[in-house]
Amino acid sequence: QPLVREIDHWIAFAILAAIGTKMMVDAFREPDGIYQRNAFTIAALILAAIATSIDALVVGFGFGFLNISVLVALATIGMVTFTASFAGVYLARFFGQHLGHHMGRYVEFAGGAILIAIGVKILFEHLSR
Repeated sequence: QPLVREIDHWIAFAILAAIGTKMMVDAFREPDGIYQRNAFTIAALILAAIATSIDALVVGFGFGFLNISVLVALATIGMVTFTASFAGVYLARFFGQHLGHHMGRYVEFAGGAILIAIGVKILFEHLSR
């Protein structure tokens, strides 16, 4: 546990910065015209599964050290995840229909920048302690 605490912020920063940078670069790598990305490739699904599993592992370790009801946490996490996913799909569909499909590259770039910002925030929070 102490070893994990010493480097967890660096790992989180590195993963978020790498994914964010890749998203930002890929957003404008496509040729001109309508931007369309197939997010359901096998590689993308495997990477998403690995990232989700790592996140779940970290949360599981955290629950082991806290005195909280796992059922309440499970229900809360499930509801928030469902709501955010549902809203994300419908907002993307709305903006795609009303602003055009070419906006996808800007949204992907912004998503990458947000991931990098989250990684920097995590890093600074841990280093300032």
